[in-house]
Amino acid sequence: MTFYWLDQNLWGKGRQPAQWEAQLIDEALHSMEGLTRSNEDQLLQLRDRLTQQFLQHVGESSLKNCFSRLHKAIKIHFSPSSGRLTQANSVSHPTKNEPVHIALLLVDTPQEIKDQNNALHGEALEYKHSNVAYIDNPDAIISKGRELLESAITSHRQGDFCNYRDLGASLCLLAGLQHFLTQCSTVTLGQLCSALV
Repeated sequence: MTFYWLDQNLWGKGRQPAQWEAQLIDEALHSMEGLTRSNEDQLLQLRDRLTQQFLQHVGESSLKNCFSRLHKAIKIHFSPSSGRLTQANSVSHPTKNEPVHIALLLVDTPQEIKDQNNALHGEALEYKHSNVAYIDNPDAIISKGRELLESAITSHRQGDFCNYRDLGASLCLLAGLQHFLTQCSTVTLGQLCSALV
């Protein structure tokens, strides 16, 4: 099933919702029609229902993405040119100072889930900053990277096949791509080059 608001010309860039998600969003858009600023309770109930429905498919950490795609669909469905945005169902956007549907402000990730995700994000950042590993001898790493790279270049110039694993390791060492260095045996040259670009 296709939905007009998912048309590439309207949706633009960005990941489109999965089929189950698009179905829920489309149902939500139709249930928002006819609701106005005086229907705040119904919009909050819709938010709670959507939250539960989204959580049947995604974890709490991904819930924000579902609501972001919902907001994009609301902006398309209730665009000023659609004829669906009225004085009764619109408010002025707090930062853009343009009329938007009231649902953009009320139908969003519940605050307790936002707080929980922010706390987890904060913990991850704190862990990352407190668990920094320092290199004792960076010159030795650069030297080894150069040695491997020069060996690969020499092999290539002589018409031999270079060892892609060594080539990948040298580029990782010289570019500082630690996460690739640990996976060099499984990384293809194409993957390595695309990561470096």
